[in-house]
Amino acid sequence: MKTRFLPALIASAAISVAPMKAAAVLLAYEGFDYTPGQSLVGQSGGLGFATNWLGDANTTANTLIVAGSFTYTDAFGNTLVTSGNRVWVTGDGRPEGDNFPGGVNGNAAPRRLLDVDRGLDSEPTTTWVSLLALRVGMPYEYNSPDGKVAYYGRGVGALQFFYNASRNISSSAGNEMVSIGRGSENTSGIDPNRNVDTWAVLNRGSAAQQVTSTVPLTNEPVTFIVARIDHNPGTDPRVAGAADRIYLWFNPADLRVEPDINSADLTLTPTQFDLNNDRDYVFNVIRLFGGNFNTTVGYSSVQVDEIRIGTTYFDVAPIPEPSALSLLAVGGVMALVTLWLRRRTA
Repeated sequence: MKTRFLPALIASAAISVAPMKAAAVLLAYEGFDYTPGQSLVGQSGGLGFATNWLGDANTTANTLIVAGSFTYTDAFGNTLVTSGNRVWVTGDGRPEGDNFPGGVNGNAAPRRLLDVDRGLDSEPTTTWVSLLALRVGMPYEYNSPDGKVAYYGRGVGALQFFYNASRNISSSAGNEMVSIGRGSENTSGIDPNRNVDTWAVLNRGSAAQQVTSTVPLTNEPVTFIVARIDHNPGTDPRVAGAADRIYLWFNPADLRVEPDINSADLTLTPTQFDLNNDRDYVFNVIRLFGGNFNTTVGYSSVQVDEIRIGTTYFDVAPIPEPSALSLLAVGGVMALVTLWLRRRTA
C-alpha cells in the first residue's frame, strides 16, 4: 500500500456511511402520531401548523387514524424516515362503504392552516412537498362516453393546496390552487387521452385541467410522491416567467439525490390548458379529500402519511443518519491506517 492512497481510503470509508445531505428544518410535518381509532378532526400534532385539523361536523367520523406508518425504500436500499401512524379519509363511511364507526355518506375534507404562506414573495421561490399515499375503498365500474373504463373514478385528494387570504379556515379552506390526487371521471371537458385510475396533478382542482400519470392509485407498496412547486411573482401564463409550475415524481429511485426537473413524471406548466386560467400556486392551507358516493362513479377513499413541506428536496426526503455501528467501523479503519503508518515509519 502506498501512503498516497490513504486519504482516498479514509474518504471512501467515511462516504460509505455518511448521508449525501444533512436534513434541514422543515416548514411543516405531519406524521399522524395520534391514537388509532380516533378521528383526525381536532388533532393538533405535527409541526409548522397554526391550527388543529378542522372538518365538517357531519363527516367527522369519516376521518380515521389507522395504526402503523407507511414506509418507502428506494432502489438502493435507502429508507425514508417515518414515524407515528397514518390517516384514512373516506367519502362513504357507511357499512356498504368503508364501514367506519359512525361513518356516513358525505364528502370528507379535513383541512389545516400552516404557519407560513408560500408563494407570496416578490422574488421566485421553491417549495418541496412529499407524502405517502394509497387510494383505497371499494372499486366501482364506470364506463365513460369516450370508451374509458375506470374503477376508481370518483375524485380524490391525497394532498390539496389552498390559499385563504384571511387565514380564517373555521368554515372554509379557501381557494383551491393545485392538488395531488385525481379528478372525477364524469367531469365535463375531461381529456379523452388521459390514463385512468392513476395519480394526477390538478390545476385549481379541476378534472378538466389535470395531467395524469401512469402510476396506479392503488399500487402497493404505497406510492411515495415528491412535488416541487416553483413560485413566480405573477399569475398570467401568457407572460414569460410570471406563472408558477409544479413537478411530480413517483417513487424516486435514489432518495440521496435531488431529482432533476427534466426527469419529472408529471409537469403542470403555464402553457397547458386554457391560458385564461392563472397558475398562481400560493398556498397556506392543506386539505385531504374523500368524495361521497354517487351512482355514476362511486365514492373515493385515501390513506395518507408523512406529509412534509420544506424549501429543499432534502427537507422532504430524509433518510436515517449513520448508525453508531457504522461510525465505529469508520473509526476502526482510521485506527488501523494509523497503526500501519506507525509501523512503516518505525
